[in-house]
Amino acid sequence: MSLFAARDLKLDAAEEMLKNHLQWREVNKIDVLLQGSPDSYFSKNYPYWLNGVNRKGSPVLCSPVGDWDIRKIVEEDRIKEFEDYVNRMYERILECIRRYDERRDPDQPPITKFTLILNWDGFSVRQTANMKAIQTLLNIAATYEAHYPEILDQAFFLNTNAVFQIVFALMKPILAPRTLSKITCYGTDRSEWEPIVRSVVEEHQIPRQFGG
Repeated sequence: MSLFAARDLKLDAAEEMLKNHLQWREVNKIDVLLQGSPDSYFSKNYPYWLNGVNRKGSPVLCSPVGDWDIRKIVEEDRIKEFEDYVNRMYERILECIRRYDERRDPDQPPITKFTLILNWDGFSVRQTANMKAIQTLLNIAATYEAHYPEILDQAFFLNTNAVFQIVFALMKPILAPRTLSKITCYGTDRSEWEPIVRSVVEEHQIPRQFGG
């Protein structure tokens, strides 16, 4: 249903999107990504955590994305490996959504989405000085819209700076309006965003740098 929602329930567009999605899954061997362990290099240097829940019982993904050295991936010619890592992340999110939905009480609403918290602290101009690095970062958003639409409940972008605003301006045309409406960006004033994050996710569910 998320594919239909992403195209406002327009049948022809949704069917075309589904066809392209199935072809993409086959070409990129998506169905086997969860069978093995992730590359330890990426797990160490490009971490994310998917082990908390929000107050509605939905999965929460946190990542210190400001520390991700995307330019290094480009310089070391590891873009395809990174794309596999990101695709595996999306598949893990779907898996968590399904698992949490199966475990919910029958009288509770279905669990179909996740909450995203990204800490952009440390994101530097070094990343924006390389066009391939920017494109690699933008491809994360493009993959979401093309293949995992409408699984986002809400997103908090924390500790954003002027460099982030450059990338976010490039990201906006890629993201659907309904996706953009779910994203809230905050600066470095923790007192501004911490209470809002904690109103959605209990503090013991997430690491301190994300509001826990």
